[in-house]
Amino acid sequence: MPAPLSGIIVLDLTHVLAGPFCSSILQDLGARIIKVERPVTGDDTRAFPPFVNGESAYFSALNAGKQSIALDLKTPSDRAVFDRLLARADILLENFRPGVMDRLGYGWDALHPRHPRLIYGAVSGFGHTGPDAAKPAYDMVVQARGGVMSITGEEGGPPSASVPPSGISSQECIWFKGLQPHSTPVNGPAKGRRSTSPCSIPNWRSRNTASP
Repeated sequence: MPAPLSGIIVLDLTHVLAGPFCSSILQDLGARIIKVERPVTGDDTRAFPPFVNGESAYFSALNAGKQSIALDLKTPSDRAVFDRLLARADILLENFRPGVMDRLGYGWDALHPRHPRLIYGAVSGFGHTGPDAAKPAYDMVVQARGGVMSITGEEGGPPSASVPPSGISSQECIWFKGLQPHSTPVNGPAKGRRSTSPCSIPNWRSRNTASP
């Protein structure tokens, strides 16, 4: 029996944790993941310890089995390669700050007319609208803003960035965030690639619109 997402191609521009966790689940469900990384340094987590045989265990845990290509999306030649990949892709995932993809010319509004069946998934800390939309959301920010930090550390003492006694960590909160977008392509708009229903998923919410 074929996997649910067998034959689906995902262009994965995500980095660090939440986005790569999402695409790893899509891979487990049968999708082919093409990870697009920065030239030279690649995903930040390639430099995260611990290292096993010179490779980051952190990076490997989230990205094992994915294909990878290094592209500078500000360079015309690399953009041409990326455009060819887009023409074959079913899903695009990104977790840049809101506005970055638009400035690169690869936001939803730019891509939808050119690739009307593409599913666009965006993971961000505070959504794409509102006063905090442009703010980053790394580990410490998630702990503080989500309230998890308030139950860390010793009683009566300052908060700690480590895993609290309750066993709830900010990493688990971020994993949950990465889990959200995967269910929408699987249970809903993945069939959008096989029909004519486009979908943008900003910060895990599905927005279905009719094709022109």
